[in-house]
Amino acid sequence: MTVFKDYEVMEFYYILLKDELNSFIAADNDRAKQLSPLYWAIFNSLYSACLLISHRRTNDLYIIYRALLERIVNLEFALICSDEEYADFMDYSTSRGIRSMNRVIKSGETKIEVSYQGDFKMTEDMQKAVDKFTGPKGNPKTRWNKLTMQERIERISELHPDHNLSGLAALMMIYDDASEALHGTIYGSVFDLGHTVTPDYIEPERAMSISYKNLLSITFAMAIKVNAMCQIVFKILNFDENKIDALRVHKQEVLSWAKVVLSE
Repeated sequence: MTVFKDYEVMEFYYILLKDELNSFIAADNDRAKQLSPLYWAIFNSLYSACLLISHRRTNDLYIIYRALLERIVNLEFALICSDEEYADFMDYSTSRGIRSMNRVIKSGETKIEVSYQGDFKMTEDMQKAVDKFTGPKGNPKTRWNKLTMQERIERISELHPDHNLSGLAALMMIYDDASEALHGTIYGSVFDLGHTVTPDYIEPERAMSISYKNLLSITFAMAIKVNAMCQIVFKILNFDENKIDALRVHKQEVLSWAKVVLSE
């Protein structure tokens, strides 16, 4: 049985995706070329996860894993969705980029405004993208798709049913708690230490033990989801079947090691 250091579970996928970046961009798939920034962001998140794991920063790791999960699901979905849905995904990013060039915030008599001062010419396609994601009152729409995260995972699973469980498990174990951590609630600050309803005192040694077990649990869950993403993406882009077989083997190694570590 393969024995991993805790961070090595994610380091494997970071190195894999880094090595396959050029193959991803060079794939005979127009969407892959346009989605390469998302691919890049995914393996950067994996590197951040490795650092947090090695320093046992469980609470912040939840936040990174939530962002990683959203990036993974969006990449998978963008590769399999309809042309109309894909256009919405790309137009939303265009509209957000345009809006970021001119920002205003007001509070009472206080007003802060930041405007881009360089050379820029709005094209017709850019204007259409902005209009598409502008609400009736002139405010930006904040979602590019009406499907929830779970619904997107289910759509992906219609084409890749073997990987449905990995997406749902990561969603259940990470998403909501990560949201609490991200938004600074009391629960979101202590849940990883074993607290539930109230932040009662727990012996520091026991709290850190619970936190580390949580770190390992979500890391194993996230690793299986990353593995599924790699298999899905590699299959869509017609990568060498040997690479997909190697991922299947690594998945079983991670699951075997997880059973040992989490039962201790």
